[in-house]
Amino acid sequence: MIRETVVQALFSMTLLCLSVLVALVGFGFMVAGLYLGLTHWWPPAGAAAATGFVMLVVALIIVLIAKAVLTPPPKPLAEEPPAEDLAGIGGLMAEAAAMNKLVGQLEKTVREHRPLVTASTFAAGFYLGVNPQARRTLGRAISDAASQGLGGARDPARRKPRPPE
Repeated sequence: MIRETVVQALFSMTLLCLSVLVALVGFGFMVAGLYLGLTHWWPPAGAAAATGFVMLVVALIIVLIAKAVLTPPPKPLAEEPPAEDLAGIGGLMAEAAAMNKLVGQLEKTVREHRPLVTASTFAAGFYLGVNPQARRTLGRAISDAASQGLGGARDPARRKPRPPE
């Protein structure tokens, strides 16, 4: 009984390894075809760069799938203390506890919607990478928010004028 199970497991692993090997050869031919196809429109260096980019994206997708499969399920969040316990701690500690609860809820939401968060982050990063105007606008927004949050609203008379775009 055990011997047949071990033989079946070894045979399954052998077939799995063989199928992975065949898939890698097929993927290699697809990459070569992509490169040769792109050389009709782009110079060889551009075709190689585009093919490399496609390979990096495929590798990223494989890593994300592997991480999703291998990551253990999240542990349930700790129970929050009753409100009457928080009232005696003080205002600052109550704010910290509320912030901790908010971070826990945010973490839970991100874990539940991992593909959407990943795709949105990739899209935002790509957009900021190709659009200098968007980078400047985001930089200004962060700078303004930081200055208002740390030092209050700036004095408009002391503000440096921004260069025209």
